[in-house]
Amino acid sequence: MSIDTADALIAETRIVLELHHRLRQQLNRGRFRAWPAAVEDMDSQLGHLVYAGFVRQTPARRLMQLQRFLHGAEARMDKLSQAPDKDRQLQTEIEPWWQRCIAIIDRADNDWRGNSAFQEYRWMVEEYRVSLFAQNLGTVVRVSPKRLEAQWKRSRLATPGRRITTSA
Repeated sequence: MSIDTADALIAETRIVLELHHRLRQQLNRGRFRAWPAAVEDMDSQLGHLVYAGFVRQTPARRLMQLQRFLHGAEARMDKLSQAPDKDRQLQTEIEPWWQRCIAIIDRADNDWRGNSAFQEYRWMVEEYRVSLFAQNLGTVVRVSPKRLEAQWKRSRLATPGRRITTSA
């Protein structure tokens, strides 16, 4: 890794940490108390993006996208009080894909880390979240329920013998 690349990653990480901290503060202030499902979902998203060891465990190309994902969460927060029904509808669309994802990530074993197809699925879920809650930020890859399902199936095939029973 070049010095320039390392410097860019350090700068990006600093921005991500500051943004994450600001979003956590907003969630914890109780401003969104009337929408506990949305808070729970955003809390889960934030916790799975920025956690102890995330800099080491997140591939550099994905690390460079975290800021956009966090800005997507921020846009969702900004819109929530004006359109809680719309937020609930969009959360219903992301929920099955996200639940599949965290059911694997939160397991005690880390077998998924070696499954590149699953890792791609995981980041596609974040892209889908951006496409739903913050379209103006754009996505890096084209994503849709059909594409998510195809990627999910590839991730299952990439891990012979492992049965993943969560359904969307």
